[in-house]
Amino acid sequence: MGHMHKSAASDIADCGQTMTAPVALLNAHILRSATVSDALQTWCEAYAIGWGGLRSEVLRMELIEPLSVADGLLFGEVQLDPTGLMYRRVNLRRGNAHLATAEIWYADACLPADMRARLASTDAPFGRVVAEFEPERRNFAVIAHVADTLPDHNSQAARPVLEHRARLMSGDGVMLAVTRELFLESLLVAEDCVV
Repeated sequence: MGHMHKSAASDIADCGQTMTAPVALLNAHILRSATVSDALQTWCEAYAIGWGGLRSEVLRMELIEPLSVADGLLFGEVQLDPTGLMYRRVNLRRGNAHLATAEIWYADACLPADMRARLASTDAPFGRVVAEFEPERRNFAVIAHVADTLPDHNSQAARPVLEHRARLMSGDGVMLAVTRELFLESLLVAEDCVV
């Protein structure tokens, strides 16, 4: 099981819109969780969003040039091994509920062969695949997006309400990946709910 990580407010760049109460609840829950996989599974179980286990619908997975990371997302001083840098873009789903879209950059050569095979051939989320490393998220950006209403949780066309950018570290401090997640309105619950 991963370590719980509570990011200090001063450690995270906060930009975008002011968070509504439902978005703030979701944000706080994600920041308290070791991985997005853990955060979304517990959130969805608590609020009956979708059914079953969390799964990744792989949209794109390929070896990329290291400059694509800096040029595309301006991650700054992120240090990933430049050889064998993989890019994985997924939709995170639970049942028919589309919860988030995630982009993950990771050094493929740093993962054992069985983990690389699971990432290439299954719908297991990245955080679950690397669980034996006891991963911990270190968010460095949180961006709120606008959402006007609470959604239908089974909507197929949910809009982003929250964006996180983070480093995923192993329990012993080795950087496993850099991630960017867009959390969708399908995750929002009424503001009087508490996890």
